[in-house]
Amino acid sequence: MNRKLLIVVLTCGFSIGCFSQNTEKKMIVIAPKQTQQAERYYNNGLAKYNNKAYVAAIKDLRESIKINPTLSDVHKLLARAYFANNQSDEAIDVLQRCLTQVVNKDSIYFLLTEMYYKSKRYVEAVAYADITIAEGWSNFDIYYLRGLANLKKGQYAEAINDLTQAIDKNKDVAQLYNDRASAYRMSGDFVKAIDDYTKAITLDEQPFYYNNRAGIKVLMEDFAAAIEDYTKAINLDEKYYQAYNNRGVAKSQNLDYQGAIEDFDKCLTMNTRYYKAYSNRGYAKYKLKQYQEAIDDFTTAISFNNNYGEAYMHRGNAKEMMRNPQGACEDWTKAVALGVEKAQEYITNQCE
Repeated sequence: MNRKLLIVVLTCGFSIGCFSQNTEKKMIVIAPKQTQQAERYYNNGLAKYNNKAYVAAIKDLRESIKINPTLSDVHKLLARAYFANNQSDEAIDVLQRCLTQVVNKDSIYFLLTEMYYKSKRYVEAVAYADITIAEGWSNFDIYYLRGLANLKKGQYAEAINDLTQAIDKNKDVAQLYNDRASAYRMSGDFVKAIDDYTKAITLDEQPFYYNNRAGIKVLMEDFAAAIEDYTKAINLDEKYYQAYNNRGVAKSQNLDYQGAIEDFDKCLTMNTRYYKAYSNRGYAKYKLKQYQEAIDDFTTAISFNNNYGEAYMHRGNAKEMMRNPQGACEDWTKAVALGVEKAQEYITNQCE
């Protein structure tokens, strides 16, 4: 029976914090005719925002807008305060209303793009990115943000195009290459993905870039090279428990089951609730014919995530080897219900 393990690839992270607009606003001086009171409310709100007193900041900024609704910086800071206070709908509403009150709109459109993206509303994020670019905002950050949104939407060709435009505007940012590599990986172009991960590593040697490149090498069944990259990731960050899990998967697929178990053990000493490592260790023990120990690991994985279909399927396989056909069929049935199509073959061959 062909059984698969779960490999965890931290592909992107999709962090846009280093590319987004600076949240540290400078104090502004409102023209005397607009009253010093509005100025005072804004500057007080700014100080409270910077001190993460978001509710108090929101109150002051709303007062400033009541006096003078035409200053885009006040609207943008109010939106950021709402967003930081986990009020994304209110933040977006502030920016939408701001569009009717200010002349220069491109930075508002960009901020809307960013907030829709962070709210996981990727269709709206792409739509506002299009508007931002049409308004003349041509910095690499808007192409990067639209590329990430397209990647989340599964529009890989569009994501690659956007990320390439971002790279053309700023060739020295490792994260851009890492994320374009992820788009290439998802589109099935593993060679270009490896090239981009390598470029990211050259620019900034980070453990998760090695981890990501190793994941591609596993997909290409170059297990020795993958193990080497996972080892480099671990050498850079000895607490990178996901890399231990992933190296264990590569070792297991390279038929080094005992070495794999050692890596899963190491992973679990750092994160005792990491259910994927329990399941992966169970698979390695199953291959070593340690069926009861394998069942114990699969059961532990399920105790942490009772919707983990792969663990049910593998536990069913181990129960079959322990001459427990009823238990095996029950587990395979549960796996099918959770979307593991492979388990249906076992049901058809062993249970019907």
